[in-house]
Amino acid sequence: MKSRTKAPLSREQVDLLVKQHFGYDASCGNLIELTGGWFNTAYLVTIPARGIETVVKVAPDPATGVHTYEQHAMAIEVASAKLLRENTSIPVPEILGTGFDHAIIDRDYFFMQKLDGQPWNVLKKKLPKTVNLALQRQVAAYQRELNGLRGEWFGTLISGDDDTIVEKTWHAAFSRFMDWIFSDYDRFYVKVPRGWSQARDLLTRAKLIFDEVSEPRLVDWDLWEGNVFIAERGTGTPSITGIIDHERAFWGDYLMEFMFMSPKRYPAVVESYKGLIDFNLQPVQIRRAFYNLYFLLIIYLETYSRKYPVLFSISIRVYARVGFKHNLDKIKHLL
Repeated sequence: MKSRTKAPLSREQVDLLVKQHFGYDASCGNLIELTGGWFNTAYLVTIPARGIETVVKVAPDPATGVHTYEQHAMAIEVASAKLLRENTSIPVPEILGTGFDHAIIDRDYFFMQKLDGQPWNVLKKKLPKTVNLALQRQVAAYQRELNGLRGEWFGTLISGDDDTIVEKTWHAAFSRFMDWIFSDYDRFYVKVPRGWSQARDLLTRAKLIFDEVSEPRLVDWDLWEGNVFIAERGTGTPSITGIIDHERAFWGDYLMEFMFMSPKRYPAVVESYKGLIDFNLQPVQIRRAFYNLYFLLIIYLETYSRKYPVLFSISIRVYARVGFKHNLDKIKHLL
């Protein structure tokens, strides 16, 4: 995917990174850019001297404007991977080396284990419905493990400076998430579509509904088919080999998980949360509608901030406008 935030490295630069982390007798063999992502630059790297293939993921150039919530995306991803590998059975790639000191290149980066198989979204249409439902159930089991992890605050996964959020209540944290994205519209000189700012006033009115969420839980927020790798592994039936891209993780309300945005599309995931979430409850519907608004605010702005291809950008803006009106009207009706 073409995006303004992607900035390719030369073979010479990748070779320097390889030597830094795998020894000066190692060098970059085959180098293939992985084009599926939307934000970071990534390469599949063969290291003949070590007999391994690894993936190096590189953050955007510091001079490239990114959204406020993306400021520490790579540090969050590394911290998330460590948290999940140590506390869950979720198959998360091992982090093989990190570079946050900008000693070799002026960007954050890390090396990670290469996963077997392919992303689920690439294969989904070729798979029988029963197999896709089985994969949904596997994802749901992993997501429930992830959501079972408890935090000490509501807000960003890591804390420590002005670009992180640490709050005692979920309403306070989510309100700041919303403030961030609205301020990003100003920063990128993008006009907020008419009527969208009503969301902030409605969020103030919904304080008690948000404060029903009393315990911070780990939320991945980017767990969708494109980040789930699957392979047969000799069984004849695909199963999950790994889950990647945890850079959007935060402490909050697990109702915000991506697959709950379209519950009819992920029936097995919704079914697995029975007893934990009643999607028919009014407070649940209101919070879910706010989470949809937040997501739509982000993807609408991305079409300008990341400079996606024109036709793709237009389709996203139309989708965002229609969805925003629908969810805003729903909140007004229910609140």
